[in-house]
Amino acid sequence: MIDYVVARHGRLDALVNNAGLGHVGLFGDIDQNSLREIVELNVIAVADLTRLTLPHIADRGGDVVMISSVAGWVPVPPLSLYSATKAAVNALVHALRREAPPGLRIHSINPGPVRTEWLLRAAGLRPSDDEGRRGCSFGTSPERVAEEVYRCLTGYRNRTVAVPRWFGAARLAGLPPLSNALDLALAPVAPLLARWARHYQDSLVTRARREQHGDLDDTTSTLPTSTTPRN
Repeated sequence: MIDYVVARHGRLDALVNNAGLGHVGLFGDIDQNSLREIVELNVIAVADLTRLTLPHIADRGGDVVMISSVAGWVPVPPLSLYSATKAAVNALVHALRREAPPGLRIHSINPGPVRTEWLLRAAGLRPSDDEGRRGCSFGTSPERVAEEVYRCLTGYRNRTVAVPRWFGAARLAGLPPLSNALDLALAPVAPLLARWARHYQDSLVTRARREQHGDLDDTTSTLPTSTTPRN
């Protein structure tokens, strides 16, 4: 991919690491294949693609944008492994900044929940555009995240930003004594949070699989559902 871009355009200006995958549930419930898939995509692929990109942009200046997550600052059930991988991405951002030559900018964008089909993919689905639209989770719009990517690529300094901005206060939750308080508060309710999240995920999967009869709106609660998963 990198060779293709350089051959076609003569240079490489920026890399946006946006791909990511998660698992909804308690850490102990993750099978080995899912664990490897999440770590390989969220950490190894990010690090390796960045490594391969740097020789093309380090000397002439450019941007690397990491799409991380507020969960990397505040790990919470039922996204324990996902949170850990995003914490690794954030650590990589700081490490790269401390060895980057002048002109090379390393950015970190940390959204909270985003209104996409992310939970469908976490359930193992590969939704069509229409299924993805009907199975979007709650959260801020993806356009808000894209706007922050644009600001990174057109700015003149490293940026670490939350989306929405007020989520940046979550960084304080990683510091004691607040982090210690969260440890004590979340441990007893972790199974309950996992069950709620799985129920919500299942409801999105069901809604995404509905056969569309005309326009879908809030009143079409009796649409039939498909029993065959879509790839």
